[in-house]
Amino acid sequence: MRYTNKAAQGDMAAITRMGEREYELRLFRQDSKEFEALLPYTVHFIGHQGKRYGYIPNAEFADTILRSI
Repeated sequence: MRYTNKAAQGDMAAITRMGEREYELRLFRQDSKEFEALLPYTVHFIGHQGKRYGYIPNAEFADTILRSI
């Protein structure tokens, strides 16, 4: 995704496993309601630049996204 301008610094990427070899990538802008709803799940830090990651079950992810809309 680098250099595509599809996401800005600070935006969130969510990867969902859809099948044995299929994944879905969703991007959430930093100023979106979905971003705010998912932010509490990003509890682990990567490196020294403030990047974070987390895990959320698929059903809970879908519910969280739908409730934030």
